[in-house]
Amino acid sequence: MCYAIYMNEGGEYGLKFKPELMLYVIKLPCAIALHLVLYPQIDQGLRLMKFANNSPDSFVTHGSYIAFLLGFIGMLTAVVAETVNIYLLSN
Repeated sequence: MCYAIYMNEGGEYGLKFKPELMLYVIKLPCAIALHLVLYPQIDQGLRLMKFANNSPDSFVTHGSYIAFLLGFIGMLTAVVAETVNIYLLSN
């Protein structure tokens, strides 16, 4: 990122952010590509959770709870990864 040194009226120096268009032109496609890569993982976790809720008789005893938790953890890790990466791209 680009910063510029400036002096205010009181004679004090400081840093001022100087936004560049090219920086945003690069970050926007990166954020879109990141979402397109992580979305199938989120969808897979949600589908597993739905299957575990709708078909508990397809599993062994308490197996539907384990399958639901595995789907939830998979979905949650993908959402956290997307949140962290979007945060890093925005700074």
